[in-house]
Amino acid sequence: MKHESHVDVAKRLKRSEGRLRKVIRMIEDGRPCTELALWMITSLCRVRWAVPGRLAGDCRGRQADGR
Repeated sequence: MKHESHVDVAKRLKRSEGRLRKVIRMIEDGRPCTELALWMITSLCRVRWAVPGRLAGDCRGRQADGR
């Protein structure tokens, strides 16, 4: 079942997907490791921030009442 929070989570993950593509391009272009590390850390933090609270909380609450 699609919950209201799913739309928000999907938007945030799509933005994170774009950032991860940039990291891949940076690796392929031979960018400095410090720059890569910064982009990777911020990208992973954004994914981590996007999902747990919104998605898990909403879905758990809905599953308990059968929706």
